[in-house]
Amino acid sequence: MPAPRGRLPQGTFPIDRWGISKDDVHVIKDGAYGRPNPTGWAGVTPDGHVIITGEDGEAEDVGHVDQFSNRPLNQFPRPRN
Repeated sequence: MPAPRGRLPQGTFPIDRWGISKDDVHVIKDGAYGRPNPTGWAGVTPDGHVIITGEDGEAEDVGHVDQFSNRPLNQFPRPRN
């Protein structure tokens, strides 16, 4: 799947441009898409939200990167409670 059509949240970059390991990219994408080895686009906002291409081709915010990673990633701010 290509990048979502329409507007993305400001500052969103493709997940592989955030300086995290390839393994972390795959773990986050697997969790965000809910299946192993997804081929869809994934990006991350500056505040750590994962954006994917939804079934309708639009951007879909699926939650904070912490929901999909089993370890902290220092590139992304932690959500405030």
